[in-house]
Amino acid sequence: LRIVNKETQFFIEIFTEFKNDEFIQTFLIHLLSVGNFLNAKSHKSNAYGFRFESIPKAYTLIGQDHETSLFDYILKLIFSKN
Repeated sequence: LRIVNKETQFFIEIFTEFKNDEFIQTFLIHLLSVGNFLNAKSHKSNAYGFRFESIPKAYTLIGQDHETSLFDYILKLIFSKN
């Protein structure tokens, strides 16, 4: 039996929540789909995943209206389907 320190246990709990949270899974699936669409004509298209540290880019990528971020767009997309 391995002894797990507090920090490791904290990350295990966070990733368990990510794995079990349907909304987070839906958001990440949409983020991957939109990313593949935006990269359709590059070598980065048809990705099976993305790096965790690239998620904040969804906040900084702004649409043609100069107000809506990719993050906002995906949330609207998810909520419009429900």
